[in-house]
Amino acid sequence: MKPLWRRSPLNLYVQLAHLPADLADSRSQDHLFVIADKKGSIEVFKEQKSLGKIFYSRSRKLNNLKVHPLKSLVALLEDRSVIRLWNFELKTFEALKEHHHGIVNFCFSSDGSSLFTIHNDSSVGMWLPYGNSYRLEDSRVECASFGGEGEYSCIAATKSGIIAIGNIRGSVGIWNTQGKFVKSLEGHLGRISDIRFYVDGKRLITCSEDASLRILNIQENESITLHGHQEPVISFGFGPLGSLLSWSIDKTVRIWSGDGKFSEVIWNSSNNIPIAVRYAKESQYIQILDSSGTLYALNLNLQKLMRQASLWIADSLKISLDSAPELQDLHPLIHKLAQESTHL
Repeated sequence: MKPLWRRSPLNLYVQLAHLPADLADSRSQDHLFVIADKKGSIEVFKEQKSLGKIFYSRSRKLNNLKVHPLKSLVALLEDRSVIRLWNFELKTFEALKEHHHGIVNFCFSSDGSSLFTIHNDSSVGMWLPYGNSYRLEDSRVECASFGGEGEYSCIAATKSGIIAIGNIRGSVGIWNTQGKFVKSLEGHLGRISDIRFYVDGKRLITCSEDASLRILNIQENESITLHGHQEPVISFGFGPLGSLLSWSIDKTVRIWSGDGKFSEVIWNSSNNIPIAVRYAKESQYIQILDSSGTLYALNLNLQKLMRQASLWIADSLKISLDSAPELQDLHPLIHKLAQESTHL
């Protein structure tokens, strides 16, 4: 696979007992990649064009970075204590005030209307827009009943303010919009490394150091576990046709059917770990940024993928035939579609 471009090695800290923070992030709708390298620079790219670049102090450790879902804004977590906002359009760079010490992780809500921080002291900070920045509000969320000090690992929030927090024991806690603890969801056997809500806010996805992912329906208390990776999963995203993309320390990227029942490896490296993956809907490419600083564009064969999707559906129907005889006629038709799509 021919790389689109190369940069200096990225600032990726790999520790088996503690997965690396996101030191690269992306935004699919407008082809943005934000990356940090070992030279102390952070740069925003749209396709291969640089939109802006800043340098951060190498005396401070960069723990995490997140790109705003809508605005030209990147949030950086430094030394687990300071969050800085970089507006690469207005060219401003400022620290948020009223910090708590011991920030474990943070996230933007799905619509970017708020920012949430999770702290070692079992509290959550909710930050609301204030001019071109954010201001700390009283979030009324206390997490002491969910886990002790130092047990939290990641956080996600919907636009309505429902919060999900993952911890090092593999559990996920859910809080409603009033900040009331609702439930704990179990299933992972290791630290949760990333967590994200679906757009509907009713389901979420988690990935873990136990090398698995889980799709959770928080209303129906239903879940499915996705096995396939051999080492801790770093993160995941959404792909074409309702599929999922996941990437791991095992140096692979996998694509999963939307229900998580079927998957295959679409990228495998012998040397470098994928640290950010995004699906470019317009070009039908999957872009993969690895730890060497190389960006690859994987030509996604949608015809092949549709054939694979047809086989996934056919296999699912075959499993269901005993309990749903009315599907007998539909099953061979989908198999025929799968075979015919080979010659498209």
